[in-house]
Amino acid sequence: MLHFLENADSSILLTNLRELAVRESKVQKFGVYRHSSHGIVLIINGELQHVEAWSFLYHEPVSHLPLAFSKAPHNALVLGGGDFFAARELLRYRTMEEVVMYEHDEELVQVMSEIYPHARAVLEDPRFRLVIGDAKELIQDAGTYDVIINDCFDFINDFREDENIYGVIASNLSPEGVCSDMVYRNVFDMATTTMAIQRMNGFAGRAAGLLFVPEYPGAMHLLTIWGHNRQVSQEVKRSINEEQLAWIGDPGKLRFFDPRNLAYHLYLPPFLRASFPALENKSLLES
Repeated sequence: MLHFLENADSSILLTNLRELAVRESKVQKFGVYRHSSHGIVLIINGELQHVEAWSFLYHEPVSHLPLAFSKAPHNALVLGGGDFFAARELLRYRTMEEVVMYEHDEELVQVMSEIYPHARAVLEDPRFRLVIGDAKELIQDAGTYDVIINDCFDFINDFREDENIYGVIASNLSPEGVCSDMVYRNVFDMATTTMAIQRMNGFAGRAAGLLFVPEYPGAMHLLTIWGHNRQVSQEVKRSINEEQLAWIGDPGKLRFFDPRNLAYHLYLPPFLRASFPALENKSLLES
């Protein structure tokens, strides 16, 4: 059996891994493994991307929390997302007419579709459209969407300030559209987290919550939701999404996200409030 430890100062050690596929594609090197108790494990360029057993802790709030502020979203764009988890969550909505995914690695898509039944189901859904290419270039003229989910970029550190990635994303949002972006660095990276808060404070709607993502170094990450939708607020307690409200009677629909209790998903602990004055001074917490 194999083991994996990411070269980062706060990563986790995974043991009892069995190799399923290792590839070096045109754009990256990746490996897919099966853990003895946690299911599929994806590693890309030496970085742990996801652990199947924990996937709902990230993908459910990243996908469903931004849509809690919209009654009937019609289309969505996923940047990255080659494991198809985000696309699967978005396609749960009957109002969703189109889900587009920008993924730069066709070989990863192929391997994921061979391993994951949900990936095959997404690819077979007529509402889904896969675009193979560099999302950094494609997003420059992507059209308009009710929600854009960033599942690949570090918006703060992957883009120069003059590239204005927040402005580019905003230009691709519908009048009620929002972006869902988990800050790539953990919350203890004060500079990155503070800058992410400052960048989103310029938008009409904005909110943030704390995510626990055990496979990522540092584990605790800030989920930011921002855009043109003025319904987005730190103080919203309950979803207004019609389908999410219908799910309340179906306890098996979701494993983690609860549309009855947005206060939980939007909770920011005292250490975050105290550490980042931008949260207090720009009224994000008082909207």
